Amino acid sequence: MRFISNKKVLLMAFALGILATVFAAVNPAYAQCSPPSDQDVISRFYAKMGADKNLASQVNQLNFSVVKDPVSGAVQAWKPYGWVKTSDDVTRVFDIMGEVFNDLGGIKCVGSIMFNPQFLKTESEWPQDLKAGTCSGSTEPCGDICIPKGESCNIKGR
Repeated sequence: MRFISNKKVLLMAFALGILATVFAAVNPAYAQCSPPSDQDVISRFYAKMGADKNLASQVNQLNFSVVKDPVSGAVQAWKPYGWVKTSDDVTRVFDIMGEVFNDLGGIKCVGSIMFNPQFLKTESEWPQDLKAGTCSGSTEPCGDICIPKGESCNIKGR
């Protein structure tokens, strides 16, 4: 019976390690990842929205944020808050959220999250008293909209 020397075992293990590394590099789904920061998610969302020919002019009407569980701190949802011109634009905003989710590694890296549609409306559906210039005591200006006091305004230039 032939025995494999320790040197050969080490060389085979090393070769397998290199192959696994190369495989992970060309197949990102198998690579290690960590959850993105809230700011990375927000920045990527606004970059894609700003690059979209129909949505670029509407960036100041939409505050995008990451909602976390108050106890665990785990991400629960991505929340677009504001209005866009048409229902097609609403659909495109959710498409962009999906693109950002996939760009960041999908469920493996980002985790399981909800896309919260409750606060994204068309211009005609958005309450007039939540447009900038008409903010009440419980809201404050953020871009061209009013957001609840205490929420972060992520619209650049506010």
